[in-house]
Amino acid sequence: MFQLIAGAAAAWNQVGLLVGGALCAGIGALLLGSRLHWRLRASRVTATVVGVRPSGRGTFFPVYRYTLPNGVSGEATSDTGSSATEGMTTGRATDIFVFPEHPDKVAEADGWIQEIIGAVFLALGLVLFYIAVIVLPFTRYTAVMAVVMAFYAAAKFRKFVPAPGDRPRVPLMQKLQRMNAQAAPVTPIEKLIDVADQRAQQEKQRGSLRKAAPFFILVGLAMLGLTVHLAKVTARLEASGLRSSGTVVGLDRRSDSDGGSTYHAIVRFTDASGASVQFTDAVGTNPPHLKSGDIVTVLYLAGDAQKSAAVDRGIWNWVAPGAVGAFGLIFLAAGVGARRRSSPSNSSPLALDH
Repeated sequence: MFQLIAGAAAAWNQVGLLVGGALCAGIGALLLGSRLHWRLRASRVTATVVGVRPSGRGTFFPVYRYTLPNGVSGEATSDTGSSATEGMTTGRATDIFVFPEHPDKVAEADGWIQEIIGAVFLALGLVLFYIAVIVLPFTRYTAVMAVVMAFYAAAKFRKFVPAPGDRPRVPLMQKLQRMNAQAAPVTPIEKLIDVADQRAQQEKQRGSLRKAAPFFILVGLAMLGLTVHLAKVTARLEASGLRSSGTVVGLDRRSDSDGGSTYHAIVRFTDASGASVQFTDAVGTNPPHLKSGDIVTVLYLAGDAQKSAAVDRGIWNWVAPGAVGAFGLIFLAAGVGARRRSSPSNSSPLALDH
């Protein structure tokens, strides 16, 4: 009976990884696909900033005037607003994407941040799929679930992919902000902000970003390295580990630097060789999640039960590598973004006279 329950728990773990992989891959595919749709199907033209439309709370939507390759001129408001106004100087020339059949839809052509974020999410989703399908034991139930989820994801994804000739899709919040901005008149940014003060703030901000960027990048890389290590350990346990029934025999109370306490379960079980093993669970909670006498599933490696044993929490076994990896990506993206924004070549000082 225990083996049946353990097998069901392992299958549920796989389902969780597949769902997580589908979510990450779906988000990544949507971000990457949307941007690639612009890059591959829209025309890239040089435009001039003629002003901005304020949308409240310090958000401005730049307005571009452009000429298409066929000689047709147009004016359109960007789909993306920002409180960073250094690239909205009146008269500034920049490249934009525009669909000739929808001349009111434009997007900035410079920058690859959205593509990078989409690629990272897509890669993370593929890694989760790899762990769920290749690393972990593959069963017929997993195969059926994978096929069902693939068809479901494909059906959902198709709804978000514009067909040829359709208007490019815009996220709901951006659409609402843009609708609000459309009601505002086109105004030079220099008339809405204190240009001299804005320039000083931009220089100060670039200096701070220039100092912070290396720290964020190093921390992000270190955390991603730790993520790889934690993922390898967890994947090895999931793929090669054995499961046994264990009993909580006590709680280990540990104090932290803030004066708080966490309670770690002390678990005793019998491994495959018949030896009695006792270990303290690495996960602590307050209030205690487990109590003496509780029966738990233990996951361990044969021949190294004492050091590798852990309470099996199914999909939650991946919380540690997942959380560390997420923070690593955030730090790395923040560092790369800070370095790019601090570069003088990527800034456009606001003009004082127009």
